[in-house]
Amino acid sequence: MAFDLEDEIFHVLELPKNIRPSYNQVHLASYGESSSLTLCAHYLELNGEKRGMWVLSDYGGEDSLRKVCVISQPMLSIPPLLMKNDNEVLIVTNDGMLMLFDVNKNDMFDLKTCGLPRMYRAINYTASLALLHG
Repeated sequence: MAFDLEDEIFHVLELPKNIRPSYNQVHLASYGESSSLTLCAHYLELNGEKRGMWVLSDYGGEDSLRKVCVISQPMLSIPPLLMKNDNEVLIVTNDGMLMLFDVNKNDMFDLKTCGLPRMYRAINYTASLALLHG
């Protein structure tokens, strides 16, 4: 579901047509520095767990979901935190390490963080000089 702040109406957003029927979880995450979202579908196959990633950019448009990649890393304990761009995904491994996953190379880069909590959440921030009025 999506809520239109202008019209104050809920709209149904369809799942991607090419999503695997065996998915068991769907999560949303931020995408890059834009107002777009990433849809992550978790599913099990004979050769292990996978996460399909789609970018949701044109809300409500016919082709609003664009498939970007499939991640098949057994070290993931939670859904990806943030899709930085079409090639890089911020993830947390089973042992709590914050990593940057390179989709093209199918490789992870340790961000060498320490002292962080076991629970993570990524939040997009957009700098603005506009004042909020309540």
